[in-house]
Amino acid sequence: MVAAVRDYLAAWSPALIAHLQTVDAGWAPFDENRKPMPVNRPEDLRESFAAVHGQCLALRGAGVTVAAELLELDLFLYFACARLAELEPKVATAPGTAPYCSFERAA
Repeated sequence: MVAAVRDYLAAWSPALIAHLQTVDAGWAPFDENRKPMPVNRPEDLRESFAAVHGQCLALRGAGVTVAAELLELDLFLYFACARLAELEPKVATAPGTAPYCSFERAA
């Protein structure tokens, strides 16, 4: 699952990343050179999801329309976390870590 997320992020074009970076305030998993941040372990995936999802919730809570690119990332990372939890439940529920994808969509 981690490799699939890495591949997904690597497939984002520099132009798409640039557009996202104009609206994401640095929450998306891309650096200033428009390259994906490293995702090498389940914890990296969970942290990326938490950052992106938190930003989406904050924007929604402030009444701001969330950019389609940020929503796409939020949804993709959510499903990646959920799938990882199915494939590796011991990793997803390891003591001392937050459960994967404690996710609630706004109604």
